[in-house]
Amino acid sequence: MLAFFVTLNVQAQTAESIINNYLNKIGGVEQLRQLRKISYSLTGNYSGTPIQMQVETSYPNSSKLIIYVGGQEFAVSEFTGTSGFNRIQGVTTQLTPQEVQNQKFNSLFLTELYYRENGIKMNYIGQIQNSYNYQYYHQVQKVYPNGQSTNTYYSVETGLLAQEVSADGSYTNYSDYRPYQGFLFPYGLEIVYATGDQIQATVTQITLEKEQTAFVPANTPSTDLRTNDEN
Repeated sequence: MLAFFVTLNVQAQTAESIINNYLNKIGGVEQLRQLRKISYSLTGNYSGTPIQMQVETSYPNSSKLIIYVGGQEFAVSEFTGTSGFNRIQGVTTQLTPQEVQNQKFNSLFLTELYYRENGIKMNYIGQIQNSYNYQYYHQVQKVYPNGQSTNTYYSVETGLLAQEVSADGSYTNYSDYRPYQGFLFPYGLEIVYATGDQIQATVTQITLEKEQTAFVPANTPSTDLRTNDEN
């Protein structure tokens, strides 16, 4: 975990500039807004046990996570945007109304891209140094309309997201960013839960679904105005 930070006095920064720089680094706003679904296949371990994972996140706030152990389904977490459930070793539990409200924000698609539309406030806390690796990070606090908040850390050197820390102390580390179809994705993932359980995984495959744009066949009359230069 990026712990024992020292806050530094630096030139004025804003959360907006940090987020915009990050979005430009991973593909640019125009390209990112074309995405409607991102699916990942991963392999790794869950507190030492080998696992495989399937992760899906869809616009605007749907998500699905499946964990396999020994080729068999071990756990599933799915949220449709209005309802969801968790299933562990065949036992299914529906989300409570409060959990549904929280998950609407937890499952947001590309939160940094759509934070304004969802009423999320981004507060720049400051530039900090990790006392373990001596790297510098921009700390940005995300405050959701339901009162929840998370802290995110963006590398000063690369501009990329390095870690996100939840209110309960659990955190996710992102590393090994690689280009794929014009975007930049983290291929290294580490999740440490407040309970102490850990997931370390590597992305093996990414599938992207983009917004379908209208196509006008060549023999279809155009309603666009023409200029004399086009005749």
